[in-house]
Amino acid sequence: MRNYSNFPYQTGKITQIHQKHLREMQEFEQNQLLNKARMSQGLKEKLNVRRSRRNRIEMHKRQLEALQE
Repeated sequence: MRNYSNFPYQTGKITQIHQKHLREMQEFEQNQLLNKARMSQGLKEKLNVRRSRRNRIEMHKRQLEALQE
């Protein structure tokens, strides 16, 4: 026969483990959201750099064409 004398202790331990798991999952989800926001911001910054570079090159081309006319 099994000894269930520690049963209330184990129930408390399960509750502790469950609460710890919930906290860790919440922290993980928050970190995922933060990482997603950082990645999105980084991509937006790269896109802006490319756009400004492209605009600068186009403006330079137009200026050269205007000088050649």
